[in-house]
Amino acid sequence: MFSSDRKVFYYLSGSVSGKPVLLILVLLLVQWSMAPVQAAIMVTDDAGREVQLERPARRIVSLAPYLSELLFAAGAGKAVVGVSEFSDYPEAAAAVSRVGGGTGLDLEAILALQPDLVVAWQSGNPVNQVERLRSLGLTVFLSEPRQLLDVPDTLLRLGRLAGTETVARQPLTVLPAAICSLKNAMHSARWLVSFTRYGSNP
Repeated sequence: MFSSDRKVFYYLSGSVSGKPVLLILVLLLVQWSMAPVQAAIMVTDDAGREVQLERPARRIVSLAPYLSELLFAAGAGKAVVGVSEFSDYPEAAAAVSRVGGGTGLDLEAILALQPDLVVAWQSGNPVNQVERLRSLGLTVFLSEPRQLLDVPDTLLRLGRLAGTETVARQPLTVLPAAICSLKNAMHSARWLVSFTRYGSNP
């Protein structure tokens, strides 16, 4: 019995067959601790702020119709749990819970959905309410596209935050060309001048 116990002790201390067992265990633990961990997801929003998530967003609230459309186009439709009013494209967006719109947000409804990402329109949503959501601990991505060519980049960043970047990249092969084609069509179109009168004493 003593001999068996001593053999176990020697094994743990690295004295069996001359093999440094304890040293090997220590090296394995060190190597494991130094192994690279999954990096956090990080993008910069249109306000210049870094938006960071530990994992892809699984509960997303969209605060503008165009953002709802972009989220679905980026492959994140299944993660969208709340949208603003008038978010009716694609059809699946029309069935998602409403949380207000440009004139006012339903903060209680948003909080009740427990989103891990809120996508807001920088100039279209009430600034104080968006900042309130941020102060309550919600992660907020601010979007403010200035031109059509900003759309592909927004699409890609939304896909990255949702973990659907592969899907988000698919439209990028044709979207820039489609935008250029649309701009060319607008330049060659005839412009119609109109006059609109407001009030009785203009």
